[in-house]
Amino acid sequence: MEPGRGLTAPYGWTVTQQQQFSDVDRLYGDGATLVRQYLVANVGTARWDKLSRPRTLVVDSTVTRRPFSLDVYPGRVLYRLTSARISEPRYFDLGHGVQGRLVSVVDDRLLVTWNSIQFAWGDKDLAQRVSVFAVDNHDADAPFPTPSTSVASNIGALFTLLFRGNGVLDQRTPVFKDEDMLLSFTRSLVTAQFP
Repeated sequence: MEPGRGLTAPYGWTVTQQQQFSDVDRLYGDGATLVRQYLVANVGTARWDKLSRPRTLVVDSTVTRRPFSLDVYPGRVLYRLTSARISEPRYFDLGHGVQGRLVSVVDDRLLVTWNSIQFAWGDKDLAQRVSVFAVDNHDADAPFPTPSTSVASNIGALFTLLFRGNGVLDQRTPVFKDEDMLLSFTRSLVTAQFP
C-alpha cells in the first residue's frame, strides 16, 4: 500500500478512469490520499445485468499514516451520506484474513441505491480503507457517491449524526441486489493485492 497509488485490478476487470483526491489530508493527516478507480467488467453477464451489459464499479482507497483517523471520519461522513438511509452491515470473509462490511445505501434525493463493501488493512503506522460501490442504475452515467474533502461539510455531517443519530436514517428493508457481484469482485480484488 502506497499513498497516491491505485489498487491492482482483479482478473476480468479493467481500470477505465482514475483520479486522486489529495485534499483528504485535511481529514486523514499529512500525505494521506484517496484514489478513485472506475473498473469495468471485461465481459457482461446476465447474472449481474438483465441486458448482459458489462458492469462498472467504483473503488476508493484511502491511505493514511494516521490509522485512527479512519474511525474518526467514517465513510458516511466522507461521502456526505447523512441524509441517506443505510442498512445494518453484513460481514463477510474476503480471504487473506480480511473482513468485509457490506451495506445498502438509499439516496432518496438521487433516487438510487448503492451496495458497498468496505474493508481496511494495515498496522498502527500505515493503513488503507477500501470502499467498493455498485449502483442499481446500470447506465454509463449513473451517479456514485462523491467524496467530500471540505472540512466544514464533514464537520456538519458529524454534527448531523451526533444530533439526529444513526437510527433516524437506518434502512429497515435493505436490498442487496449486487451482493454476489460485489463479493466476487472484492474477493478477487483482495487476492490481486497479494502477488
